[in-house]
Amino acid sequence: MKKFYAILTLLFVIFVVSPVKGESSMYVRPILGYAIPVDGSDGSLAIGGALGYTLMERLSLEASYTRLIGSGSAPDNNLVELSGTFSIYFPVLSPFAKAGGGFYKFSAPGAAYKGFIDIGLGAELNIIPIINVGAGLSYMALFDGPDYVYPYLYAGLSF
Repeated sequence: MKKFYAILTLLFVIFVVSPVKGESSMYVRPILGYAIPVDGSDGSLAIGGALGYTLMERLSLEASYTRLIGSGSAPDNNLVELSGTFSIYFPVLSPFAKAGGGFYKFSAPGAAYKGFIDIGLGAELNIIPIINVGAGLSYMALFDGPDYVYPYLYAGLSF
């Protein structure tokens, strides 16, 4: 019974007591990261950007494009993703969880678009109400391709 009350209290704090983000409903952010294949092969530099829209106080929808620049034996890759993000807003540091999916295509002759799913966690530092920076870690499962662990950094502008 104590666990039930502890969970109920935690949910109350998350959904009722924690403050909500400001009036900004759209955001744009450049993204820089490094995609590391879980099979141990060569990784890729990840450069991209995202455009997001806050649907509700803690839920946003985001579209992103990422270019993976291969090194060594890793081929270049293009990723287009649509994801949902759940955030718990605090005045300085806001944790988030995201899940999404999309399409990827290796830059090789005859390569076709294939699907992937992505889940991740991170935190965002709110510098001023319209500017933030963040870091995250995603796990991307590519259909018919290697899975990746993807740590990344971003800076954002909300409007």
